[in-house]
Parts: sequence; C-alpha cells; structure tokens
Amino acid sequence: MSLLDLSKQNIVVAKEKSLERGITLESYIHGNALELENFDKTFDVILLMGPLYHLTKESERRIAVEDALRLLKLNGIIVASFISNYAPLQDYLSDVSPIDSVSEILEYLESEKNKTLEGFTTAYFTDFKEAKNFMKSFELTELVFAGVENVLRSKEKEMNSLEESEYKKWLEIGYHLSRDENVIGTSQHFLYIGRK
Repeated sequence: MSLLDLSKQNIVVAKEKSLERGITLESYIHGNALELENFDKTFDVILLMGPLYHLTKESERRIAVEDALRLLKLNGIIVASFISNYAPLQDYLSDVSPIDSVSEILEYLESEKNKTLEGFTTAYFTDFKEAKNFMKSFELTELVFAGVENVLRSKEKEMNSLEESEYKKWLEIGYHLSRDENVIGTSQHFLYIGRK
C-alpha cells in the first residue's frame, strides 16, 4: 500500500496515523497526481480522493484519471471522489450560519469553480450527472455511484448523539438515500467505484 499526496503536511499526518494504528505503508510519496509518468508499479486498487475536485481544468482531471488507470491492474478497482455543487449549501445548513448573500450561495448550483480566495480552497464543483458522465468516458465498468453526506448531513450532530441501535437505523436510511437519484445531487460529495 502506497500513499501519494500533494501536501507535505498530509504525508506527515499519514505517517503519524499509520504508526498509531500499527500500519506500515510501502511508501509515502510527496507528489502530484498530474506527474505520474515515472511510476511503473501497478496496483489492485487506486483511491483518487481529491484530484477530481482540486483540479479545476477538465484536461487535468482527465490526465489524473488516465494516469491512475495506467497504474491500475486489469480488473483493478478505482475509487474516485467529486465535490458536489450543493456542498456549500449543505455546509451552511449544518450550522445554519449567517448568510451574507443568497445569490452567492445559489451561484454554486450553477457555477463550477469557487472564486479565488473564497471558500476553504479552490475546488471544482459538479453535479452528479456530470460526474457520472465524466467517469463513463473512460474504459471502466461502474460498480457504484453514490452521494456521500446527503440530505441527512444537516442532522449529523444529532444523529451522532443517538444510541447505537437508533444510529444504525439512520445509517441504513443514509445508505439507501446515497443511491436514490431523487436526492443524490444534494450530497456534499459523490463517490464512484469502478472496475478496469
């Protein structure tokens, strides 16, 4: 198992967390998902968790997936995440924060990229149909496409305080909603799992 991350600090944290849990990774690589041409090892599973929403140009997102697929063994599994254009609205709902401008919040539902120096980071926001179609453009078999942190996200604090048996019921409801196309678009993130 290897980890590649653009952030040096994330590599440091990953090493610390690995040690805490008694896990040893084969390698901790400080690198860029757009610079994988020198890698020649292949993997059974590749997690592409971040590049598809931190890379704001489609051409770069395409390179990230193509390089990941080049490193993925035949019949290997790729797991890719996207950030939803509903994520900012879900964030506001979770704490019901004061809103400076209604139009700025609703603008995320139409625009693809947050404005420079606004939000916690530069990100590419997408709707679920665009994300699904993007992954369909590669030679993959879709196994799962799900919404993560869906409409229940705004009640996360309350659900986390429930007794285990009640929590599991809400978890089951959340799992069901994660695949329901009537609400999947309102999720904060989308998770794609496919086979090469």
